Amino acid sequence: MAKDSELRSEELSEDEQSRTAGEATKKSVLRGLKRHKDTPGKTTRIGTRFQTRSDIRRVLTSVLSLLLAAAVILAAVFLVIYRDQISLDRARRWLNSLNSRSSGVTESFTFESHRSNVFGLAGSHLAVGSVSGLTVFDAGGTAQAVIQQAISEPCLKTGDSSVLLADLGHRAVCVANLELGKEFTLELDNTIYGADMAGEGWFCVLTAGDGCKAMVRVYNDQGDEVFQWKSSSYYLTLSALSDDGKHLVTAGLGAGKASIQSIIQILDTNSTGGPVQVDLGSENVLALDWMDDTLIVFGETQLAVIGADGSVAGRFGYDSRSLTAAAVTDSYAVAAFDAGTSGGQCLLTAISKNGELLAQTYLDGSAQSLDARSGTVCVLTGSSLTIFDRELNAQGYWTGLTGTGTVLARTDGSALLAASGKATLYRPD
Repeated sequence: MAKDSELRSEELSEDEQSRTAGEATKKSVLRGLKRHKDTPGKTTRIGTRFQTRSDIRRVLTSVLSLLLAAAVILAAVFLVIYRDQISLDRARRWLNSLNSRSSGVTESFTFESHRSNVFGLAGSHLAVGSVSGLTVFDAGGTAQAVIQQAISEPCLKTGDSSVLLADLGHRAVCVANLELGKEFTLELDNTIYGADMAGEGWFCVLTAGDGCKAMVRVYNDQGDEVFQWKSSSYYLTLSALSDDGKHLVTAGLGAGKASIQSIIQILDTNSTGGPVQVDLGSENVLALDWMDDTLIVFGETQLAVIGADGSVAGRFGYDSRSLTAAAVTDSYAVAAFDAGTSGGQCLLTAISKNGELLAQTYLDGSAQSLDARSGTVCVLTGSSLTIFDRELNAQGYWTGLTGTGTVLARTDGSALLAASGKATLYRPD
């Protein structure tokens, strides 16, 4: 028994010694770890290369810098390749369209449909010229004037409250004066080449002449002939009457020394004196119109601003672009050009009364129809309609339009789109 007791005592002493040694070792390790943790600059590495936040942040910054540099290089290459299709102006126009997009349709009405229908605005009234004559509608689509007349090739011109429909290649002229409540038809003696309606209801008709190359007659708002001009030297191609009816302009062609000579003739309808002539050389005149007492002449290569006295106040070159559409307001002109880019764009340009550039913007597609009135500019390109202000900032934009038509600018900032048998009003929000 005594021996067994001694053996158990020895075993217990050995166990106690082991426990004591283990606890001492554990305390030593913990003290070591604590000293390691409290030592600045030390990093514990557990199967990875970087463990501090500064190391990780430095790696992420390097990766992001490389990605940013690659994106900049790719963007630069993309801009070089597609520089003809991309412009800052297009981006600005897209941002504007986000703020100007609207449902657009506020009201519409229908009328007799025919592929040769022509359209114009007299104030807020829509004038429709067709093979059966002239009809003028109010804003709600109610006919306010109707003149029945067989027309082969309708040519429509409008003033503030008057409408003229001429039959090109024939002799009939229909006139509706809404202010006077007067409607009449003239049957001329000569073939009609062109016509124009002034703002106050006077109008002119360009015809073939007797014993001359061409002639122009001017009529007052009652339909009475008050002035006549016969051209014996030049074949007249265009004519336009100032809003007050006091000035008549014609564009003519004649034989020059080395080529065809283009001549502008300005006449005072209250005088029996001869015309003031402006020699444009070989420049072919595409369109002309009056801006108060200033004449705007759209040529093939440039626009010319000419005073009633024949003085040239300014010119605007087209930079080898082709003119596709033009319009004149009371204070500026608007022209659409083929931009000459592979994307099929047109360049819309506003030009001052002095022939200076006011604003420009690019549009996708060619200008099918263009009109401007007061501070409103409307352009129809393909299936899209855009309304601009005079600085060519987009105010309204609509896509998905079908068919072709004529866009007409209204003084209230809206646009009337007239197709073959329907008129629809588009108004920006």
